[in-house]
Order: sequence, then structure tokens, then C-alpha cells
Amino acid sequence: MQTAITCATTDPPVWPGMHYDAGDESRLSKLHQLLFGRDVDDDDDGQTYPTRHHCFYRALAEGALDIITVVDEFGTLVYTSPSSEQQLGYRPDELIGRNLFEFVHSDDIPGVRAAFDECRRNDTASAPVENRLRHTDGLWRTFESVGRFQSDGAGGRVCIIHSRDVDTRKLLEAQVRQAQKMEAVGLSTGAIAHDFNNMLVVIAGYTALLANDSSQTVREFAREMRMATDRATELTSQLLSFARASQIDEPVSDTNEVITDFRPILDRMVGRDVHVSYALEASHCSVQVTRSALDQVLINLAVNARDAMPAGGELTVTTSNEWRPRQGDHAAAFPLAEFVVVRLTDTGVGMADDVKARIFEPFFTTKAPGRGTGIGLQTVHGIVTQAGGRIDVISAPGAGTTFRVLLPVYPETPAPAAPATGAVN
Repeated sequence: MQTAITCATTDPPVWPGMHYDAGDESRLSKLHQLLFGRDVDDDDDGQTYPTRHHCFYRALAEGALDIITVVDEFGTLVYTSPSSEQQLGYRPDELIGRNLFEFVHSDDIPGVRAAFDECRRNDTASAPVENRLRHTDGLWRTFESVGRFQSDGAGGRVCIIHSRDVDTRKLLEAQVRQAQKMEAVGLSTGAIAHDFNNMLVVIAGYTALLANDSSQTVREFAREMRMATDRATELTSQLLSFARASQIDEPVSDTNEVITDFRPILDRMVGRDVHVSYALEASHCSVQVTRSALDQVLINLAVNARDAMPAGGELTVTTSNEWRPRQGDHAAAFPLAEFVVVRLTDTGVGMADDVKARIFEPFFTTKAPGRGTGIGLQTVHGIVTQAGGRIDVISAPGAGTTFRVLLPVYPETPAPAAPATGAVN
């Protein structure tokens, strides 16, 4: 036989009751008095009804977003608020009678048990304890819990525990710390870039002297040095602009020309064990991106390819044009837009889907400590998206990787009446 504990329509509103064994009505009454402030009343029909005061406090407990649990001295759950289903996926009736420590992460059990025993001995509220609880999906959620032992009014003692999900708070704290780090980077960038720019002036001066040398070989080396110095100067200008939080007007660059000029540097960067081939077939190559920004894209993608081929391999760099559906406000009037597609394909180790899904996240890296910062591909993603483009990644373990960088052609060209077959992928 069970006794239904229900709340009549009252103000404030309350939730439906739960069922308890009628054989323990005395303990039930005392427990409800402890939890909700008032005992229950008997009516002539033999049913047990809670008072209005009881319904009010019950509404507070059962409407809370935090998980409110009551456990006995052995950790057995005797009450759980309905929020357990929202927070952990368990209905209250699935938890009653089970032990609290079944759901605590094994690494957190010593700390939780120590706090449990401490407040049981001292009859004081425990200090907040951070612990992980298992969700029905098998994952772990981080909670901050506070508990206190009290008499249940029937000769026993129970611990009332309030647990609050802190995963969101921890994420926000991590984001604040990261923002503070980036602020520190921005403050130091200006001073570093200024000093580096002064050194570039000296390098450029000596490079100009070597350009007049009688040796043809020396003059060729000087020309390469001058090109590298000019690119470094542009990068320094961007760093100074970043430190001042200013905006640089982006000139138009020719992707084929940038890749051709950058080819000697890229060939040396990837090392002797990697063979690089080029097929620059794009006919419309102008994009609204600075040369230095395109250099950063090429450098980061080339370094990524090199690191994926520790024993050497093939790296192919190509350009082409594609007409693709336009995104944005003008899509209805101009459904197609022309893009320059820069492809870098390597024969490296490739990536699993879980890694591929995170490669553009800031500071995510699969490289050993000290070998990667995790910001290279994020930088590439930022440059490309700011230019109105996108990046496609095709990769599988053992099958190499292809990065397709799509940048809109500038100025825009009229769309053909019927794009050639296969032009839109």
C-alpha cells in the first residue's frame, strides 16, 4: 500500500507529489517536516495531504535548478529533487535507494567522502566540494556541493546536499583567463614589434649594399633577402596595428604572384625530404587580402604539411577558379560568386574526424609540448573568413590531408549564364 502525497491547487503553484510506503508514514511525516517546514494533515477520506505551508516549501525545493538530495548516514539517497533529471538525466525514482557514491568520479570520491564524514562528525555545513557526477550519457558533469547533517525527527540523521553545475562557470573562467593572456600578448606585441622593426631597417640596409655586389650569386641572394625583409616589415606593421587595435586597409593581391614569389622560401621551409610541386592554373587571381596575410596562410599550411610528413613525402600547391553559390545578403540577386581556390595537398599521416573537427580551435594542437602553439591554423581561419572566404579540409588517417582555401575574386566578375560542368563542387 502506498500513500499519495499531493498538493491541491494553491498559490504559489506546486508540483505533483511522490509515492511513499505507507508503512513508514511516521518517518515520512518527520522527513517532510524537515524538508518543507510543516507536517502533513489527514483528511476524512484517509488520504494524507500536505498543508499550504508545506506546499510552498516543497515548491521551492522541487523548482530549484540546483540538485537537492537527502542521503542517510550511509550515503543512500532518500530524496532527490526533480532537477536531477535536467542536470544528470536521472528521474528521482531512478535514484532513490541507490548510493550517492555510485555516481561520483572515482578520483573525486576521497574528497567527497572526507567532506561527508567531517560534516557528520561536527554537525556543521561542509566547505564547498568540487566533484564530477556521471550523467546518463556516460559523460561527467562538474558540480560544487555543500552538505549538512540534521536530525530527521525520527531518531535518525540525514544529510541535505545542494549541488550546483559549475561546468559553465569553469568555461567562462577559462575564457576570462585566456582573454587576459591575449591582452598581455597585445601589450607586449607593440614593444617587440617596434624593436624588431629597427633590426629590419639594419638588415635592409646591408641587403641593399649586397645588391650592388659584382657576383651574380650574391645579388640573387640579396634579392631573396630583400623580399623576405619586405614581408617581415609588413608582418611587423600588422603586429603594431594589432597592438594599437587599429584597422589596416587591405590591398588587393594576386594569389599566383604571391605563391610564385614565395616559392623559394616555401621549398626551403619544408625541407629536402619533401618534394613540392606547383600548378597555378587560376586565371582570375586577385583577392582582397594583403600579401603578408597570404604569406601567413601559406607558411602555416606548409608547416602543418611538413610536420605531417616526418619521413618526407609530396606536397602539391595548386590554384584554380570555381563558381560557388553565394552566401549573404546578395545571394538572391547574384546566386553565384567566383572564388580563387588554393589547394595544399600532402601525403602525410592524415587526421581522424575528432581531430579534424577541432583543428581551427585556438591553442588546440596534437604536437608534442614545445613544438606547436595551436594558433597557426586558427590564424589561417581568421584571415580567410575575414576576407569572406572559407576553408575545406579533406583528410583521413594514413591518407594525407588537403586544405582548400577559397577566397572571393576581387573585383567581382559577372557570373556566366551556365557554369561549366563540374565547376560547382
